Amino acid sequence: MTMLSDSGTSKPAPYWEWLDVRAVCYSVHHKRDAPPDHPRTMRVDYRIGHQQWVSEWVCFEHTGFPRQQAIAWWHKRSQAPLPRNIEEAVYIANHGGLADTTQVALAKELGSGYRRVVGHRLGSIPPWDATKQAPPQPRWMTAEEISKLRLPFDYTIINEEIL
Repeated sequence: MTMLSDSGTSKPAPYWEWLDVRAVCYSVHHKRDAPPDHPRTMRVDYRIGHQQWVSEWVCFEHTGFPRQQAIAWWHKRSQAPLPRNIEEAVYIANHGGLADTTQVALAKELGSGYRRVVGHRLGSIPPWDATKQAPPQPRWMTAEEISKLRLPFDYTIINEEIL
């Protein structure tokens, strides 16, 4: 089977295959060479064989369609409220707050080595336990706490950040 590409040439149609998931890893992902203010994503790595992994990126910090997809992704897997940031999403995911992914469907264009996740088969959604919510982030030190450190250099506090 063939289909037309954007350029009007024919190319092999993609095919799907379902593979069992042996393990899942969740992490904060910073896009390579992106500016510091670029939205981060939650990287989800699925182990599908001996040293074989496929990844997808869930875009909670993006806007528009990518964020809508991330919200739908989360609600299919968790009763937890939508995470406030990527760290909280990863924390909840790594502490049993998401349904297990038992299988992933991978699409691959014939002749291409790249496979992308296009479907999931999930276990049951676990009940939400508010104690799985990420712990509060540490606060900035106060000027008094900093002065007690007797730092060997000068510093300036602006908007509670040390410069």
